[in-house]
Amino acid sequence: MWLTIAVTLFFVFNDDVLLYQYGKSVRVNIYDLDRLNGFGRAVLSQFLMVAGALAMSILQSLDREFQWVNYANGLYVGIPAAIIVVILPTWTIRKNIRTEKAQALSAINTEIQLTSTELDNDSLVRLNGLLARRDQLQHTRTWPMDISIFSRFLFYIFIPPLAWLGAAFVEVMLDSFLVG
Repeated sequence: MWLTIAVTLFFVFNDDVLLYQYGKSVRVNIYDLDRLNGFGRAVLSQFLMVAGALAMSILQSLDREFQWVNYANGLYVGIPAAIIVVILPTWTIRKNIRTEKAQALSAINTEIQLTSTELDNDSLVRLNGLLARRDQLQHTRTWPMDISIFSRFLFYIFIPPLAWLGAAFVEVMLDSFLVG
């Protein structure tokens, strides 16, 4: 089992390094971040592999006892792997998004300072448009994934503990059934 997990993590890590390198050359349009969701989906599928490997580690506890030592190795490998799988391929893209966002905010702030504060219609329309654009940019995400991808990450985090709890519950039920 650990050999399979190690080989899988090796290929996942190679993919992450390639995505990291590719992320350096990707041009970011701060107003169209949805085209970068492919990075988030790739990271999500790799994270799912790590979560699946952690869920498979319940096979180590087939000795009919729920012990911490049966799951410790999975966590020692899984937690660093999950961190690397999420951070490495998205780091350069996130850095590029943050740089573009800062440049766009700086340009808009400069335009706001240069805009007339007169109460005529044209000045008000321009100023309100710039203020709305600045507000939109301030709330723009800096990760290359939308909220649906992020919510799946949260769901996948709970897969291994739920699998472990399910295995422990089955063990307790079988013990009580066989003994009683």
